[in-house]
Amino acid sequence: MECKFNEFYTESLELALEALQKQIILRTEILRWIKCEFGELPDFIESLASEPSLILAPHVATARYDAIIFALEARRIGLRPVFLEYTNDDFVTCSPFKLSLVRMRFISHKGRNGGLVYRTQQPLDILPQRSVPIGSIFTREGDILPTFHHKLQDAAFGSLGLDPPCRLDISSYFLKVNIHHKAKAYYRLYMALWSAFAILYEDFHGDGEESGAGYDRFTQRIVEPAWQEIRCSLNIHPLIVRKPWVSNFSCYLDPSQEWRSHGIIPPSLSYTLP
Repeated sequence: MECKFNEFYTESLELALEALQKQIILRTEILRWIKCEFGELPDFIESLASEPSLILAPHVATARYDAIIFALEARRIGLRPVFLEYTNDDFVTCSPFKLSLVRMRFISHKGRNGGLVYRTQQPLDILPQRSVPIGSIFTREGDILPTFHHKLQDAAFGSLGLDPPCRLDISSYFLKVNIHHKAKAYYRLYMALWSAFAILYEDFHGDGEESGAGYDRFTQRIVEPAWQEIRCSLNIHPLIVRKPWVSNFSCYLDPSQEWRSHGIIPPSLSYTLP
């Protein structure tokens, strides 16, 4: 089956939620397929199945604007926002997202001409000189890097009146079923999960700094074939809604700053915030 761009994404969160409610009846078949393909089920499957969820899948959940907007969009449509982490993946500086975990960009204020002025914070004294698991990196305060970012996220969510974030780490499952670092395998699992257990909020074909041109090869070699396989073998449509992107979405929200005046969160979402 050809992977047609106009079929890859579901047009809106509203339509994706309607499709998810219809495709829930296929969960038993999908669980059977996962167990056959990978030997056992993810230990978080019951949590994922407990209520309709919207998934953002960063390696580490943190307090960037894209995570805030994701949570607000989930709340708007009545879905539980879930961060599906992979903290045991290797840290590499060629990944813009992973680099943003250690070179954190904040919006400081507006300049004289109305433009945004930025500041950078680095929680590490020095960057790792080789590929190491993200979860083995310690900050200068003594926290492992994921814990440091979880604290930031908890503080940001709390200041905005958002529910405490739900974070699920898939790392131990990948190790258990021997698909750690095997993207061709785990994207097949992902596509199955995003068919009847949750909706994914992502853009694999955009032109943002963390998707698009630099990742076309990965999308074509890994993501699209996994999408095709689930469509063919299970005759079900993975539910992926394109997340919007502007460059400042990779900035971190500082609750102590006048974030409203920075204009990053759309008024259609920010009006509900304190």
